[in-house]
Amino acid sequence: MLNKKLAVVMILVLLQISCTRSSPPNPIFTKPSPKPPAVVTTKTYQFNPPQSVVIEKKIPIAKPVVVRLRPKPLSSAAAALISMADKHVNAGNLEAAVVNIERALRIEPRNAALTYKLAQLLLKQHKPSLAENIARKSALLAAGDKALKKQSWLLIAEARLLQQNYEGAKAAQLKAISLD
Repeated sequence: MLNKKLAVVMILVLLQISCTRSSPPNPIFTKPSPKPPAVVTTKTYQFNPPQSVVIEKKIPIAKPVVVRLRPKPLSSAAAALISMADKHVNAGNLEAAVVNIERALRIEPRNAALTYKLAQLLLKQHKPSLAENIARKSALLAAGDKALKKQSWLLIAEARLLQQNYEGAKAAQLKAISLD
C-alpha cells in the first residue's frame, strides 16, 4: 500500500516538473514566417522544326541465332512447357506459345533464355514495345552469358526499328556490337 502511494506521489511530482519546464516551441506547430511572393517571369520559346531530318532507314541487324537454354537442366515442368510452346510455334499458334512460355517463366522466373524466347515470340506477334521491355529483362538476367546478352540487344534494336525509333535502334545495335 505504501509502495502504491509512493508511486502515485512520484508520478505527480514528475508531471508537475515536466509541465513547469519551459521548452522551445515545437517547429511543427509554429506558423512559418510569411515570405514575399516570388516574381514569376515567363519566357516563350518557339521551336521550329528542322528543315530536313536525316534518318538512316536501314540498319543492318544480324539474324538472331538459336540460343540454348541455360546449361543447368530445366525442371521437367518447364521443359514440357517449352516443348509445347515449340509445337505451337510450328503450328502457327503464337498466342498459345506465349502462354506456355509465360507459364514456364512462372516456374523459373530468373531464366534469361526463357525470357529471351518470350521476347522473340512477342516480336513475332508485332508487339515491339513489349518485346523490347522483355528483351531488356533478358539482357539483365544474362549477366554472364555474353552471347545471350548480345542477342537480347539485337532483338531490342529490331523492336526499336519496328517502333521507328532509329536512334534507339542504332544505340542498341552498338551496345550489342560492344559485347563481342
